[in-house]
Amino acid sequence: MSGSRPRNEGLVRVLSMLRMFEARGRYTLAELAAGFNVTTRTIRRDLVLLQGAGYPICHEERDADGNWWLLQR
Repeated sequence: MSGSRPRNEGLVRVLSMLRMFEARGRYTLAELAAGFNVTTRTIRRDLVLLQGAGYPICHEERDADGNWWLLQR
């Protein structure tokens, strides 16, 4: 892990993604990665982590990116 990134960066990113999903709805991996200045692989891992924690994150395969969104409860 790079010493230039804060230790809590991943947590901040995941919480920010949840707020973004609640505000706008659907995002592609590329949009999220560009917004957080990380790779699409990092974003995919974060989204899978949220799914595993019980958040209703949905994914629609349409290409390598797909659409991701949070089901409203």
